Amino acid sequence: MGKLIKVFFIIFLIVLFIAVVLFIAFLLMPKTPKAVKPYPEIMERGNTEAQYQLDLSYKLAGKDIDPNDAEAAALYREAAEQGDAEAQARLGLCYYKGEGVRQDHAEAVKWWTKAAGQGNVQAQFLLGLCYAKGEGVKRSYEKAAEWYRKAAEAGEVNAQLFLGLCYAKGEGVKQNDAEAAKWYRVAAEQGNAGAQYHLG
Repeated sequence: MGKLIKVFFIIFLIVLFIAVVLFIAFLLMPKTPKAVKPYPEIMERGNTEAQYQLDLSYKLAGKDIDPNDAEAAALYREAAEQGDAEAQARLGLCYYKGEGVRQDHAEAVKWWTKAAGQGNVQAQFLLGLCYAKGEGVKRSYEKAAEWYRKAAEAGEVNAQLFLGLCYAKGEGVKQNDAEAAKWYRVAAEQGNAGAQYHLG
């Protein structure tokens, strides 16, 4: 009788162990975000945050949206047209690179200008690059330096480096080695390798 009880007790422990393992495995399983399903309905009501976050939710749900896919660009456009600065900046990048839309530097500049006007520092920096290169706009080193300065003063490290280069070369601003070194130093303190190189 004692042996039978021991056998049942061992079986009970084995079953309990298996149940615990299965429960832990269930807890560790990746779950589909609950936010994915309602987003399209929210989007119909004009929620720009939902539109902007939808592609990220698809990624979390294992439904990757290809960055080259027109669907991603369409999502950015919907939010961008409602004034979302981050979406405007991303849509501008789609047009600049030709990802999901036909490449159009002028259209990129259009959306970056909207985003930059709302204080988006990446858009401000990228506008500076466009003006410096004459991509999508008439080349203007003065306007390039203006946009670099806006982004640099907001803490954008690449803009700080490029503003330093403007001062070093006298492009769009009066040549000033001290001012160039100042902006190199600011960028270098954030770990920018290019700025560190120019500081020597």
